[in-house]
Amino acid sequence: MNHIAKYSLVLLLLCLNIMGVEAQELNTLSIADVTGSMGGKVSLPINLDNTCHDIVAVQFRLTVPKGITVDSNSAKFGVRTDNHSAVIQKNDNSYSVIVYSAGNSAIGGNSGQLMTIDLTIGTGFTPGGDYDIELSEVLLGNKQGKNVATGFSSGKLHIAEVPDFVVTDVQTDESSSAPNGFINVSWKVTNQGGLASSGGWSEQ
Repeated sequence: MNHIAKYSLVLLLLCLNIMGVEAQELNTLSIADVTGSMGGKVSLPINLDNTCHDIVAVQFRLTVPKGITVDSNSAKFGVRTDNHSAVIQKNDNSYSVIVYSAGNSAIGGNSGQLMTIDLTIGTGFTPGGDYDIELSEVLLGNKQGKNVATGFSSGKLHIAEVPDFVVTDVQTDESSSAPNGFINVSWKVTNQGGLASSGGWSEQ
């Protein structure tokens, strides 16, 4: 084999190795599935799994069903961040989230929870139903300013089933009563919710 052929083979192998390293890189953002009750709040975990060690900034769009709101001041970070901050901006039922470090510090670790954001759940949802929490427009920026994101996945909000008591058939044995008098009253209570009650029961 001549020298030109040898050098060509070496260059080809180097190119293949570089392509193989890039193909193995995996940097993904995901939303964990959560369960919450109507009228309550739930903390939504945002997870980052990454093989790139110098991710310094994260940007994504979070879209929630109508009737659910994101608390723009609720972002909380764990042990993976180093003086990172979050800016959350609302646009209808869509929220733009930017995570950055003023000191350009890299996010630590290779997997797990990056942050949490609080959701407030309104009324009008179906108990036991699942609703999409959509993730899109994901950017994972490294120290060189390159977007190294390779994928992302959305999550779901499950509306918890709860007891729902309805009082019907209220009846009395008298149509009127004297001052300080007593009348007998009866009624019927039905649990029309999807979950049995617990912790005892008292009617009066």
